[in-house]
Amino acid sequence: MANSVKITTAKKDTTEILGLSTNNPEYGYIRVEENGGLSFGNGGWLNSSSKTALIKGKTADLKTFIQKNNVKVGFEVQGQIVIIEQTTPFYAGQQPKVNPSTGEVLYVTINGVKTPIYRQTEFTQDMTRQDFMLQHENVMSAAGKAIQANDIKMI
Repeated sequence: MANSVKITTAKKDTTEILGLSTNNPEYGYIRVEENGGLSFGNGGWLNSSSKTALIKGKTADLKTFIQKNNVKVGFEVQGQIVIIEQTTPFYAGQQPKVNPSTGEVLYVTINGVKTPIYRQTEFTQDMTRQDFMLQHENVMSAAGKAIQANDIKMI
């Protein structure tokens, strides 16, 4: 199915599709995954992209969706996953975005103040929506420094 995402397990260590809220089991989620292939990012870097998001709702409604559509792992749902970044947390206790290589918090400078970036993914069936990502200002990664220093050799 074009323009679709696939249902995956609620957590990596389980085969269950439906995950329940730890705060209130009347609410739950279904995890979806989108493998977008390859794209060119900032500085000409080739990036592979895989996104995950949660379809959230009342547990009873999610169970009905699963049963009515005979949903199993790999089931395709029309829609896409978008990335949204902003400078305020999306929810209480959210940790800011970090560089996976260095563990460094990523930030932007607003009015002279370094402000952390917060990231969230969202499933949508609106195919006109696009990712909204902030350009961080952190120091270059080790790979970027190697390129700048011409330490990369062609093989």
